[in-house]
This record gives sequence, C-alpha cells and structure tokens, in this order.
Amino acid sequence: MRYFFYGVFGVIIQIIIIIAIIAALVVMWKFFSIRRGGTKSRKVSDFSLRGKSPEQKRVVKYFLSTGCLAAIFRISDNEFDQILTQRVRQYDIYQMALSRLGLDPEQVSEINPIFLDGYVRSSMLQRIGTDLVARSAEYSLTCLLFSETQLYRYTFIFSLASGDTWEYSEEYFYKDVTSVSMTKENDEQKYASGCLGLDLTRVNVITPSLKIVVPSSSFTCAMREEHEPNVLGMIAKLRDKKQQ
Repeated sequence: MRYFFYGVFGVIIQIIIIIAIIAALVVMWKFFSIRRGGTKSRKVSDFSLRGKSPEQKRVVKYFLSTGCLAAIFRISDNEFDQILTQRVRQYDIYQMALSRLGLDPEQVSEINPIFLDGYVRSSMLQRIGTDLVARSAEYSLTCLLFSETQLYRYTFIFSLASGDTWEYSEEYFYKDVTSVSMTKENDEQKYASGCLGLDLTRVNVITPSLKIVVPSSSFTCAMREEHEPNVLGMIAKLRDKKQQ
C-alpha cells in the first residue's frame, strides 16, 4: 500500500510539473507573439520582473500568468483595480494641466474643465479579466481646459508595470478646430480560461475615444462610456464658440 501511495504521489508530481511547463510555454508564446507585433508596444522590458517594485511585479504577473498557475501567482481583477485607483489618486490632473500649460484658473473658466480617463489600448500588456472587462497596464488621464478663445489639452499617461510616464499638451484657437468627434471602436478579443488557458471565448470590447482635428494635426483621448454626456455637452459648446 505504501509503494502504491508513493507511485500515485509521483504521478501527481509529474502531472503538476508538466502543467507548469506547458503554462510557462504558453506565457512565452504570448510574449514572443506580442513582441513580433511590436508596432503596438512601447517597451518589451515591461515583461521583465527585474528591478521592479513588488507592486509592479504583481501587475506584470496579472497580465502574464496563465491557467492553473494563475490562481497562485496572479492577483484578482478587484486587486488590480485597487492598485489602479490608488495610483490615479496620486495625480491632481487639473493642477498638473495648469502648471504644464502655464495657466491660471481664471484664464480657463469659460467652460467647466472636462476630465477623461481610460486604458491605453496600444499597451503591450493587456488582458480580459474574469469579469470580462478589458484592462491594460497603461492608463491615460486627460484634462481639457477652455478660455475665451482657446482650447487646451493636457494628457498624462502612466504605466502600472513600470515607472514610465508620458505627457502631452496642446492649445488651439476655437476657429482652428476642424472637427470634434466621439468614436467607439468595437474590437473582438479572446478571453482565455481553463487549466491551461486554452479555452477561448470571444469578447466584444468597446473602446470609446474623443478625437479633435485641427489643420495638419489631430489628437485622440482615451475615455470611458460614462464620459459621453459631458463630452456631448462640450461638443455643443465648442460648436457655439466657432459660430461666434
């Protein structure tokens, strides 16, 4: 009986090792498949755990852990959301916009500021959570400010997988704004489940964004569907401004 127990235990250990190897191969395949599509990525180093903080390591594992091992190594969707919320609270995007653009609040009081935020869909690290919500490691915060004659845009992007940040700012006269539009991109993505992460379910991911076009230039801001009423109101006010 003892030898039988040892035999069964050995088989179980071998199965666990095989599953771990297969899971590791799946992660490597995901890494190299994304790396080959490098036009959408910012940094391959986002995959590395070397030199990262404990929180950044948890974020990377959230996106890369696959299958049975995910239950051990990967944080939950809710824990990831908590990390993101805490990071967003660190930034006063309104004050950052005023400082970067060299403005005083009185100069941009024509229309109430518009705040937009959302996941950056060009991020290298992306996944569909168990709640079927699409998330990425990079997040965008945008503040739109309005003076009597000009529109100002400030966007701050940060990566939860690294210490990288990006800042963008522009200012345009209302008369130069060619168009302001809100678009929704429908993207069918795959949700991997099952012990080996091989069971795939197709999920329709809706990504809204705001696009402002001026002569010889344009910019697009990530946003969430909850922002739509404010954006539609802003578009109406900008239309009135151009007619004045």
